[in-house]
Formats: sequence, structure tokens, C-alpha cells
Amino acid sequence: MNPEIYDVNIGESTGASSAAPTYFDPKKTVNAYGFSELQVDGGIICNNPSLYAYQLAKHLNKKTNIRILSIGTGEKPFIPFTSAKQMGKMSWMKRVDEFMMNMDVHSAEYYLKNIAYANNKDDYLRLQKETTCPMDKVEPSDIQNLKDDGLKLFNDNKP
Repeated sequence: MNPEIYDVNIGESTGASSAAPTYFDPKKTVNAYGFSELQVDGGIICNNPSLYAYQLAKHLNKKTNIRILSIGTGEKPFIPFTSAKQMGKMSWMKRVDEFMMNMDVHSAEYYLKNIAYANNKDDYLRLQKETTCPMDKVEPSDIQNLKDDGLKLFNDNKP
């Protein structure tokens, strides 16, 4: 596989990475192999792209010394089920987006922390903030809350 196949300019990559369904149309591109692609926001299939970055660096680019700083965009507080009654079909349906958005984040985190970097944990750092700030709001108070969350995340992780 040719690692340069996804050597795209910043405009194309940001257009594709922000193409969240219901907000923006998919980005249509032709890759270096001549195949047409429809690209959408990575959060649809990959809310923590660190695992993909690790795999690309290791397997496609044959890198052996890989350091990763992964900065999340925030996640909703997890509310566990406390009884079997809460685990009915309707309860699951109401929370399907939560599971969809968080499952790959935590799976990638687990793999990188416990398998890929099991012997060298200093080479992987994931920064993630639990938040109730909506990402699709643009009121000044919402923007300020996002800034406050970012500053708290930074301050909580100073060496």
C-alpha cells in the first residue's frame, strides 16, 4: 500500500473532516489510485483517530518510535444503567448515539494504552474532557463554556 495516497491539501482534509451528516454534504474526492471517495466527518467512524494514526505510522510508514498526543473534543458524562428495567429496547434506543460516539473512543484508548504502549506509556497521552457543552451551539455563552473547558483540560494536565 502506498502511504502517499492520502497526501491531501489542508483545504480538502478540513472539508472532509467537517462533513458531518445533517450539517454538511460529504466531500467528494478522487484518491491517488483513481477511485472516487465520499468522505465524511471522522467522528462518524472514528472519534479517536489515534489508533488509525498509530497503525498508519507503524505499518505503512514503518515507524518504530511513535509518540502520540491525542486531544479529544469532549464527551458527555456517562450515566450507567442501575437496573435491568433500564436496559429495555427504548432505553437503548435513546442512548444509541452515546454508545456509537464513545465506543470507538474507548476501544482505541484501551488498545493504545494497554497493548501498543504497554511497555512505554510515556509515548501516548490522551486528553479528554467530560463536558455538557454542546458542540453545535454558537451563542457567546456556549463558546465561552468551550473555552473554559479547554483551559481546564490544559491546566489539569500541566506537567
